Amino acid sequence: MNTNVNKKLIVLAGATASGKTALAAELIKKYPMEIVSADSRQVYKGLDIGTGKEKTVAQWMIDVVEPQKIRNPKSEIRNVEDFSLYSVAKYRDEALQVMGEIWKRGNIPLVVGGTGFYIDALIYEQTTNVTPPNQKIRAKLSKLNNEEMLAIIKKVDPETYAKIDHKNRARLIRAAEIVTITQKPIEHFDFKIRDGWDVQMFVLDINREELYRRIDKRVDDRLTEGMIEEVKGLIENGVSVTWLLSLGLEYRFITVYLMQNAKCKISSTGSLQVQNCGNYSYKSVISNTVRDPVGIEANEILRGAQDDSLRAQNDTHTRDEMILRLKFAIHAYARRQDTYFKRWPNAKWGDGEYITDQIEAYDELKSKKNYVV
Repeated sequence: MNTNVNKKLIVLAGATASGKTALAAELIKKYPMEIVSADSRQVYKGLDIGTGKEKTVAQWMIDVVEPQKIRNPKSEIRNVEDFSLYSVAKYRDEALQVMGEIWKRGNIPLVVGGTGFYIDALIYEQTTNVTPPNQKIRAKLSKLNNEEMLAIIKKVDPETYAKIDHKNRARLIRAAEIVTITQKPIEHFDFKIRDGWDVQMFVLDINREELYRRIDKRVDDRLTEGMIEEVKGLIENGVSVTWLLSLGLEYRFITVYLMQNAKCKISSTGSLQVQNCGNYSYKSVISNTVRDPVGIEANEILRGAQDDSLRAQNDTHTRDEMILRLKFAIHAYARRQDTYFKRWPNAKWGDGEYITDQIEAYDELKSKKNYVV
């Protein structure tokens, strides 16, 4: 075994609907690569239409974990660990194991996705979030609202306060936990590639107007395929409403739409039953104390994690209004993805043709000469 040869790895990132999977499918036909998905929602089984899983293309790291379901609240410890069923650390450890097997087969991992912090966890030496969890502190923090946790973070670490997603409750709890334990700012990320890795990073660069057009068409296509029915089915099969809300975008908007407009009933455990019952308005939903056994109140998610566009003056939204708001929210998400990818100092941006040409020139890709790990 030649231990002096770097492990080769290619990253193909891009905003949602930019065409990453289609390009990756063409690349693995031509080159000795295997796709490793880096998508924080495609890891969950049953979340197919809403996440746009392309199951005709061979990929690792999709459908690896069950979605969060309602459990018996009497037997379940209520803490943030239950809320964050599948962490970035779990993804990193499992994906690294998969990549090790790919290298053993003499192939090159092609990491494809739009979840930037998943990609970061894979390729960079980790210098953040090394503080071990403290369940007692987490339990106390989970009782605070988002604004109270943000105040805790801001007092110790103004930079993290400015950058963190103020509506992502799970991340707020973790950040507040770290600064509470350490009383120091969270250590900032260091872009240092893992030792012994030869990484080529590419980002699909799509004209924004064209990207928005693709996003809108994809939302329409997924609705035709049964995206709303998929969410109904998940709920009817016991998947946590609070957890679905926490996923954001399609699953959040459609779940809220069902809570606002569909014939639905909220059970005492916080599950949503979408059949044979009365109409609940948005106001009536958030005015009730609806507690989901994953540990965070569903009405707190609605108040603290909902996109502001969902807080309209009307009690309910029509299907068309929900769709329009969803499209705008995905547009904004795509912009945030591009902003995140611009943090990568060595990433090359271009269209599919440019990236294909660059990969074709990648040293020893076709021959794999001297490529032994």
